[in-house]
Amino acid sequence: MSVTVTPVPSRSSRRSVRRILAVAGALCVLVGSATGVAAAAQTADPTVVLDRHHADAVSVRYDDDTLVLKTRADLDSGAGQVLEPDDVLFHVTDAQMDHVPDLPEYGFLGAPGAAIWKISQTYTPGQLWAGWETESLPRGVFEGDTVRITLAEFAGPGALEVYLNGLEGAPERALSSTDQTVGTITEHVGAHTHANWVFTAAGTYELTFVAEADLVAGGTIRSAPQSYTFLVGDEEQGEPTATPEPTVSPEPTVSPDPTPDPTATPEPTVTPDSIDPTVSPSSPLAAPDPAILTDGAQGDVSVAVSPVAPGAQVTVSIPTANASHWVSAWMLSDPTDLGWKQVNAEGTFTIAVPPGADTGAHRLVVRDVTGSLVGWSGMEVAPAADAAEECIATPVTETVGAENVDVITEGHYDFGPVMEGGALLPRIKDERTSPAQWVDPGGLIFHLTDAAKSEAPGGAFDFLGSGDVWQIPLTQQPGVPWLGWNSQHPTIAGHAQGQISLTLDNLEGPGQLAVYTMNSWGQPGTEYFGTVDGFPRSTNIDVGTSGVHVHGIWAFTEPGAYYADMTYAGTIDGAAASGTTTLTFFVGEGDAASAAREQTATSYVGRTASGEECELAPADAREAEARLAETGADPETIADLMGLSGAFLIVGAAFFGAAALAPRQQSLRRR
Repeated sequence: MSVTVTPVPSRSSRRSVRRILAVAGALCVLVGSATGVAAAAQTADPTVVLDRHHADAVSVRYDDDTLVLKTRADLDSGAGQVLEPDDVLFHVTDAQMDHVPDLPEYGFLGAPGAAIWKISQTYTPGQLWAGWETESLPRGVFEGDTVRITLAEFAGPGALEVYLNGLEGAPERALSSTDQTVGTITEHVGAHTHANWVFTAAGTYELTFVAEADLVAGGTIRSAPQSYTFLVGDEEQGEPTATPEPTVSPEPTVSPDPTPDPTATPEPTVTPDSIDPTVSPSSPLAAPDPAILTDGAQGDVSVAVSPVAPGAQVTVSIPTANASHWVSAWMLSDPTDLGWKQVNAEGTFTIAVPPGADTGAHRLVVRDVTGSLVGWSGMEVAPAADAAEECIATPVTETVGAENVDVITEGHYDFGPVMEGGALLPRIKDERTSPAQWVDPGGLIFHLTDAAKSEAPGGAFDFLGSGDVWQIPLTQQPGVPWLGWNSQHPTIAGHAQGQISLTLDNLEGPGQLAVYTMNSWGQPGTEYFGTVDGFPRSTNIDVGTSGVHVHGIWAFTEPGAYYADMTYAGTIDGAAASGTTTLTFFVGEGDAASAAREQTATSYVGRTASGEECELAPADAREAEARLAETGADPETIADLMGLSGAFLIVGAAFFGAAALAPRQQSLRRR
């Protein structure tokens, strides 16, 4: 399958008008916003303008045995919000203007010195940072655990080139609007990738992607085409225009719809059948009508405990047919909106009883994204002394040694702080399971086999010495553990005052460690921490409302076992907190389990004061982890987006150019 470059097919008049109004309205907001936060264009559609956010522009998902394309973005209401691409405008501002370097390997971008607009693979505060992801796809369903993402149609005033850097800075092209041999990305399941997106002219672009995969059970599935709109530059440019491509056969002409009759009744833009229940709604529902809350309409909705105390966390159960769906929860008699909640695989979600709730009988009402009643349950609120027992986070420890250590050779992991039982504990977010689990690093060994080995290139990278180096790269690769760090656990994101620090206290091992990033043109960038000459031992990480998700290059200079003592520290909910742990690495071929040192690893389970098992509140442990894995953080309503004013800065250092030291192992392949 190759890229076909054609003008955007004609759409209905309603769709064209809707798109133009959305873009124009969004531009007005951008120009008029003194705070710098992109707001929604109040037009026929709610449009989320992403101009300084982390976004997985193309989010490949598997729903009802088919592939679907969405967008996932870190918003003020929480990280990892799933959005409809039709409701998103990606804005590449003039702050992202650059020029083609006078280097022959970048000649595919145009003449040296030519102006370009670039979404960098390296995160830059205040600028759009876009990539693609397949993290929610199941393993074992697709041949080779891979999917293909194809740029099926393209329209715009210039060209698009998407690339990563290869060996010693040579760029590896991933997608191109002008070269049909570079039209499809083959991506592994569970991947999260950022690259450089270069647009060669200002204006409005429409990119249409299709995802495809071969099934292990036989056959091929293909998503519906999905368009993504990019506004490049700070001036309104109007409708996209096609980039000429004389070698491409023209697509069949689609006749435009006739001009709509102004006297006709307008067709609703949203119908219940068109609403995706797995996408976070953009506005709250009105209070429910008590008249619908009949005994026959309870609908198998129940609360885990009753009575409950004001301010307590309560788990709500509804039919599992609603798993992964968003539902609206309200508390009556005095109508109180408890917000949108996403239902987990077990058919449960958690609400917080308002601290000022009156004691006595109440009704908890649950409705779906269309406003239809799912059901309701009675719930009694009582003083704390009379309420059900509180579920307490209780530590459980086990001894870890060579016989039961978990040796990791691939997969996605993040190292981050978690508040548990009043203490800050460094944890590893293990993405091998769904939902992901935050686990004690003491039970893990990261094994960098020779699949992670390359030759140090010297020159600007002379801090790595000469000879072989083993590295955890920026881009996820098969056979290499992909370790980053994040500050997105719901006990940290939105709770930290200022930055948190990550410090390498000590490194025991046969060689040196360097953790660093690279710039867009394949040269070394920020030095984050390490033991090589000139590297600092500590880096500061911004947190904000959503937290950040970071991947860097971890380079080891000699084979053998390494023990890195790492400390997180910061101010959480007004109190200073810190926690230290040891990350264990085994570099090179051999028995990685031999690096295990007998120690205790701690996990937390729910227990009442009387010792009964119970389910922890989401801020404490498992349910928060499940929600974070599914939606990125404690999701709140993406309410009136025009109200998202104020400084919104998702700060994260992304690290670039893992492949600058070693050839990529075809995590990106083209046909």
